[in-house]
Amino acid sequence: MDFFRRRSPGRGQQDPSLGGPGAQPDGSAASHGKDVGAETVDWLFRTLKVDAEWSTGQPRGFTWWGHRLAQRVSAEPGRSSYGHEVFRVSVESDVLQGVRGNEKTLQLLMLLNRGATLSAPRWNTETGRLSLFCSVYVHAENAAWLRRLLGFAVGLQAAEAEIGGATLPDMIGGEADATAHPANGFRRVPDDWINVIEDVFLPVGQKASPCTDKEIAETALMPEPPWILASRATHGLTAELPLTDGVSAIARAYLGDNLPEYLDKDGNLTLSEDEGQVLMGRVEADAVRAGVSTGEWQARIWGGQTKGGCGTALLVVSNEERHPRLGTGVLLRCVLPLAPDPQRGLALAHHLNEAEAREWTACHLLGAWCLDEVGRPNFVTFVPAAAYAPGLLQNLIWSVALRTRWTRQHLDTR
Repeated sequence: MDFFRRRSPGRGQQDPSLGGPGAQPDGSAASHGKDVGAETVDWLFRTLKVDAEWSTGQPRGFTWWGHRLAQRVSAEPGRSSYGHEVFRVSVESDVLQGVRGNEKTLQLLMLLNRGATLSAPRWNTETGRLSLFCSVYVHAENAAWLRRLLGFAVGLQAAEAEIGGATLPDMIGGEADATAHPANGFRRVPDDWINVIEDVFLPVGQKASPCTDKEIAETALMPEPPWILASRATHGLTAELPLTDGVSAIARAYLGDNLPEYLDKDGNLTLSEDEGQVLMGRVEADAVRAGVSTGEWQARIWGGQTKGGCGTALLVVSNEERHPRLGTGVLLRCVLPLAPDPQRGLALAHHLNEAEAREWTACHLLGAWCLDEVGRPNFVTFVPAAAYAPGLLQNLIWSVALRTRWTRQHLDTR
């Protein structure tokens, strides 16, 4: 049977990315004295075997040239949060210069963003420069798994930047933002990392996704999940995350005028176990009659409410979709219940990409904001098969949940 879980009250106080499901903000000093940010930068330099000949060092970072385009890796000073000292590590690769600012360019970039992997295109409309950007928030407790993922993101970003520098000028104008090493000039022979897509990602991506149906089912049953309600789908998992309130679209649709009877003083849904089972039975019966999984039915109900009244973001996890260039992996898409006019939607998605690159959000920026087929802003992450490891899905979902919270706070103050 498809699972159908409700989010228990009082779960909004934890910081999933920084402390995990059991963490509580205590205002204490960081529990670790290590500079995990600088250590992560050093680890990347060693693990990627960056050539000293084609790199330069900076305080808390380095710049290197895999071929024509520079890539910068840096760690910000730490901040204390939830008993951890947290460091933001950012990676940015030059792609194009001389890209003119107009709506058509933005439309093309948003289409490209739908196929984002672990980096976001970052377009500076004032300077005309286009780059690829990603960042993570690392501390002593998550460094082991996060460094591995970031290492793949760094290599993939360098390769994708070179591809973009060669192919994007024909689509959006400009030219490759090629620069020279200050001492050794232009690099003529590319580093092996520039061929990482063909050498590593594509061969592994021809096999089945390492994010298995079993792992998705186990993730669906994780204790104290960040969602209000979730259900299995043929593609993987569908869930609703709290955005402006704690009421799912399913509850709004099925409880109708009786909904206020089931809300507590904070506006959260409070169904008893028996009442939840009855509601679950109705939803599953309707899904069967419609010939779809419970997850697909949940997405339909949610989509029908996004023009008004919906207070949740929709998370879709799929281990079936294949990336056109990288093959198998796992896709996470978080859709906001907003449908602005096309021009405003483009501007909003572009703004959110830039805001995440500039601000301390505490959610890993591994992917990009874009617009879905009906114009709703959504954040897309695709983890290629080669970069995936068992257990990673839960960590990525917590980061998505934290992004949803940041998005609401950011848009409320915009």
